Amino acid sequence: GRAPPCLAARIELVRAEGRADLRVFVPGAGRGHDARAWAAAGFDVTALDIAPTAIAEGRALDAQAGIAMRWVQADLFDLPPAERGAYDLVWEQTCFCALDPARRDDYVRAVAAVLRPGGRYFGVLWDTGREGGPPYRVTPADVGTHFGGAFEIEALEPVPAWTTARWDELAVALRLRATARRSDPR
Repeated sequence: GRAPPCLAARIELVRAEGRADLRVFVPGAGRGHDARAWAAAGFDVTALDIAPTAIAEGRALDAQAGIAMRWVQADLFDLPPAERGAYDLVWEQTCFCALDPARRDDYVRAVAAVLRPGGRYFGVLWDTGREGGPPYRVTPADVGTHFGGAFEIEALEPVPAWTTARWDELAVALRLRATARRSDPR
């Protein structure tokens, strides 16, 4: 029902860099709690989800909070051309781990495609510690295997738990490589 505390810390780090004008893309946004946190901090935000119910609920929450942001109902793997190369930053929390592992490289191509050259990807990925899913386990090695070709890994570290029961999430900070192939993810 809210954005995680680690997101507030990430937003403050981005603001400290003096880049409040960034366009932020949030794939798998659900009802938009994380996207709303970026928008409330003054960023130009686009939230994407495939589920019309999630988007309708997200828009209602936006209205209650007095937040303006853009919503796109689409499949991340079949984005409208206008979304390609349009964003400075991608933020996601547990979207990657919700996808079948066979689609992980497709996911990386899709998020690389929405980013402008040198764009950044910040994520919270769940290392469930178990096989099967969803959600599917994401280890530090998985991050290198799937993101390492298109992205430079700037940081990969455990997220401090906001409850004492969870120490199994990874904070990831990546930068799109200049040589990354920005092709259609389909």
